[in-house]
Amino acid sequence: MKKIINMKDVVDRDYPDFIIKYELTEAVQLSFFPGCILNFAYDVSPIIEETFYDVFPEFYQGITSMQLVRPGESIPNKGMADMWIVSKRNIDFHQARLFENRKCYLLNGSHVVAKCRVIKVSREISKSQLQLNHGS
Repeated sequence: MKKIINMKDVVDRDYPDFIIKYELTEAVQLSFFPGCILNFAYDVSPIIEETFYDVFPEFYQGITSMQLVRPGESIPNKGMADMWIVSKRNIDFHQARLFENRKCYLLNGSHVVAKCRVIKVSREISKSQLQLNHGS
């Protein structure tokens, strides 16, 4: 049996950076497999510099499920996903833009495959945002 790699082991943290609620766009069916890449963007038509390859989703099997989608399983049409920022280089960029209820998008190349909304931001990012907003 192959070992399944969880993002918390890759980034060496116990919690995701933020959590999204998503809905796949019409006629899109995605299967999850190790190494699959979905681009992340804050705008529906982002400029290439603001499309990110360093934010990795871990999809849940459904809105009420606490089980992650396993490799080879289809991603549900609606649901939630833990989002992990894996590049420290872009962390400041994301910290300045992440807040609850923020719209965002998952893309396959330049094609939008899911419309999303941030439903929770981790405490560490929230704390950094407060410090930025208050000049600390």
